[in-house]
Amino acid sequence: GAPALLASVQRVSVPRGTWTDSDPGRVVARRIGAPAATTVLVDVGIPQQALVDDAVSLLLSGEIDVALVVGGEAKARAARLDRARTRGDRAGIAEVFDAGGADDAGVAPDVHMRPEGELVDPVEIEAGLWAPVELYAMVENALAATEQHPPAELRRQVAALWARFNQVACSNPDAAFAEPMSAQDLCTSSPANRPLAFPYDKWHVSQWNVDQAAALLLCTADAAERAGVPRDRWVFPLVGLESSHSL
Repeated sequence: GAPALLASVQRVSVPRGTWTDSDPGRVVARRIGAPAATTVLVDVGIPQQALVDDAVSLLLSGEIDVALVVGGEAKARAARLDRARTRGDRAGIAEVFDAGGADDAGVAPDVHMRPEGELVDPVEIEAGLWAPVELYAMVENALAATEQHPPAELRRQVAALWARFNQVACSNPDAAFAEPMSAQDLCTSSPANRPLAFPYDKWHVSQWNVDQAAALLLCTADAAERAGVPRDRWVFPLVGLESSHSL
């Protein structure tokens, strides 16, 4: 309710995505009218919550008044481009680029956070466990064993939960995959729902090929009042928790 607040942003933090932009925060800062903002890029391996906690800490200390945490992917657009190139479809390639095109500032961010140590432990690599779907499946099976749920019951529970997720997607006009899927559909393996790691099939896991972005605008109460942000739009963070412990 107060777009002028964007020009007061002093810090733009971005978690690393699958893109190659060297300083995406600077592109965002320039486009929102805050070109002097400090830009932060956080590599994979550092919890994304760390960006929020960092911004809140600086706000609490009084070092800054307004911060923006923003991230996004354009994997669906990239997939369309790959298909168009494979077909030699020049019109399709032009359509994809007309949708946005590359915008890389070509400079390093003011702050570049990198994780300490390895993202995946050597023991996991040796065991062939590196894909998130495999690791989450292990947790899922361990929990089911503890709760004494046989494999068929575990599959039923997972399908029932994801069917409720699907109901939400079906009611959202911006959903990437809004086709109705029943619990029975989700519980049945097929070429369109191939097994990945028990109990998960394709439609039980996140899909990469989506265009999706989100942002959190964080500021002090004084900054919100100066910008005229309605009080019914104020939300106060009470606690921030993060862990980079990978074992």
